[in-house]
Amino acid sequence: MHRITDIMGVKVDLVSQDYLLNITNDYLSNSRLNVYFLLTTELCLKAQEDEAYRQYIEDADLVLPSEKHIVDMQEELAEEKNVVLSYNSLVTMAKRLKEEKAIFLLCENEEMVKRVTSYCKREVPKFKIKGYYCYEDHLGDEQIVNVINGVTPDILISTLPSPLQEQWIMEYKTQVNAKLFIGMGGVLEAMIFECKEPPKAIKKLHLEGLYEKFMGRKKDRALRARIFRKKVAQYNNKKGEDTNGTFK
Repeated sequence: MHRITDIMGVKVDLVSQDYLLNITNDYLSNSRLNVYFLLTTELCLKAQEDEAYRQYIEDADLVLPSEKHIVDMQEELAEEKNVVLSYNSLVTMAKRLKEEKAIFLLCENEEMVKRVTSYCKREVPKFKIKGYYCYEDHLGDEQIVNVINGVTPDILISTLPSPLQEQWIMEYKTQVNAKLFIGMGGVLEAMIFECKEPPKAIKKLHLEGLYEKFMGRKKDRALRARIFRKKVAQYNNKKGEDTNGTFK
C-alpha cells in the first residue's frame, strides 16, 4: 500500500510495512542515492515559509510520519492495517533486512555519534557503523562528501537538525556515494530516550509502567501531539481565511 496525503501543505507518504521493506531493498540495490525524510513539526513550519525548502522535501523519495499523531487525523488510515506511523516503523523495517548494512553517521558532535552507535548495537545489530562525520568540526561540504565516499556506505544516517540536513543532502546527493539517506534529525533524541530500557531492578519488580510514567515518556509524547495539533489547526484556519479572501 502506498498513498500520498497532505499535512500542512507537505506531501506525506502513507505506506504499509511491507511496502517500506520492499522499496528499501530496491533502493539498497540500485546505483543512485535515495532519500527518506521524517516529517516533524519543524519541517512543516519551515516548508510553509520557504518555497525552496519545500522543494527539497518534495524531491525526497519518501516523506514518512515521524510520530503517530502526525497522521492520526487522516481518514485514509481508517481501514488500513500495518501502516507506517512513526520512526519505530523504520526500526522494525531495519530489523527485517536480511543482510548486514554498512552505516555512515552524519551527526552534530561526538556525543551523538556515541549515542547512535550504542543504539544501533542494541536495537539493530545488522547496522554496522563504518564511519562518521561530526558537523561541529565542519571543514567544508567537500570534506564531508570525501569522508562519506571513502566509506561507500549502504545507508547514510543524519541526526543534523532541520532544515540543515534536508538542504545539505539535496544539494550534494549526486556527489554522495551511498545508496540510502535517512534524515533522523528532530526525532533521534525522542527515539533513543523512548527505547532506553528501565534499570534491571525496576524490571525485576515489574514496575516498568510506573517507571515510564515517572520518567515522563508518555507525558512528553502527549505534549508533542498537542503542539502539533495546535499547529495544524492554525494552518487550517489560515488556509480557510486565505481561501475565503480570494472570493471577495
